[in-house]
Amino acid sequence: MMYEKIIETPIGPWVVQTLERKITWLAPIEMPREKKIPKNLAILQLAEQQVRDYFAGERMDFELSSAFEVTDIQADIFEAIMLIPYGETRTIQQVAAFIDKPEAVYAVKRALLHNGLWLIVPSSRRR
Repeated sequence: MMYEKIIETPIGPWVVQTLERKITWLAPIEMPREKKIPKNLAILQLAEQQVRDYFAGERMDFELSSAFEVTDIQADIFEAIMLIPYGETRTIQQVAAFIDKPEAVYAVKRALLHNGLWLIVPSSRRR
């Protein structure tokens, strides 16, 4: 079963979803998603605590198992994004060049727009 929990943050409510003890979604509530059954599982509580720590400035990275189905190029893109140091940003063109596919600008943009794990796989790294 898939479950979800709403987390109140300083920038509005976020949703965390899980499947078999892995996070499948962590994004603002406004982002379109398939709604799941609300439940207070340990993994959702852990995710909530890490999100709260992040917004309190006490955490820069997440220690959560995630299950996010992606294509090979999306996996390359998300791996590249996760290598960006906290507090730094990269352009879409820089990410495409980093994965040795400078022509893949549209693929990078599309992957980032459909990323359902915003804090775990950030679209950009900002303080």
